[in-house]
Amino acid sequence: MSTDSVPQLSGSRLWADALGMPQTLREVIERFGSPGGESAVGIARGARRLVPTGNGAAFYSALALESAARSAPSPAMDVVAVPAGIIAAGGFTWREGDVPIIFSTSGELRDLVAAVHARRMPEEWIAITATPDSTLGSAATARVDVPVRSQVAVTHTQSYVANVLTGYLLWQAVAERPLDVDTATLADRMDTELAVASAWAPTVLGDIGNRRTGIAFAAGAGWSAALQTALVFKEVAGLTIEGLEAREAATTGMYALDAESLVLSHAREDLGTEAERICGGRGAAVLRLPLGEATALELPILGFPAALALSSALGIARGRNIDKPDWVDAYYGTART
Repeated sequence: MSTDSVPQLSGSRLWADALGMPQTLREVIERFGSPGGESAVGIARGARRLVPTGNGAAFYSALALESAARSAPSPAMDVVAVPAGIIAAGGFTWREGDVPIIFSTSGELRDLVAAVHARRMPEEWIAITATPDSTLGSAATARVDVPVRSQVAVTHTQSYVANVLTGYLLWQAVAERPLDVDTATLADRMDTELAVASAWAPTVLGDIGNRRTGIAFAAGAGWSAALQTALVFKEVAGLTIEGLEAREAATTGMYALDAESLVLSHAREDLGTEAERICGGRGAAVLRLPLGEATALELPILGFPAALALSSALGIARGRNIDKPDWVDAYYGTART
């Protein structure tokens, strides 16, 4: 695939949204000490178990929060992330002392609105949303408002990284333990990752060719980054990509790989490089996404620009409307109230 005819990412509304992510991160940190953040921390501290939930990228934010809790555990409580559909279907057994944390940018996620209306959740719960006056935002016991400076494309960018960081800040405050996330430099490093990603993505399109299936992986606490990478490749580029933890990629994930497969690696350590070797041995094209010195917990945030840039460049090259994909009406018809 020639890269000569690929328009610059700067011509897309999606990439314009992405360029607002560094300032979004700054604002999340500045705002977290607001009354909403303090109220959420207070309710969470009284829990025996926190249950973060959401759909799609919001659920991956919930998984990032669970990873943070595993890396810096609190002896006073557990954290278990649960998909919104399981809660909506009544498939999750609540315990005394559970506090749900709903991640929903729109605040109108149908599954959780239904669960709230049907009283299938505990009475006290926390919403993390970009839409304060939404159904979920208005009904929450405590609400943390995440900043979204702009969203002119469909795919979430600013709200996704804001959700992940908000979850980290919440857990850090609740557990009173530091996380391996350098919030002081996070926004500046995001600026750097965006510049690196936009320059890198068009140069590797030729390595992808006409591949339409494959896997993305990351190790340990970075697993949710692989899930988000797979999601944006489905959303934006139309590739069927499965998001896996690195050890799963090296075992069950490699079964169906062949010369027509694409493997996207967030490798940072031995488990990741082993998975690259094994997947490459199946004939797949293996691309390691460029990264700075991101820790595993930082990976869902700082690993996102490369995934977004490459999926966007590929979508443009394949003639897709990356700002408003053709699936959007079907998605809103089933996901929103």
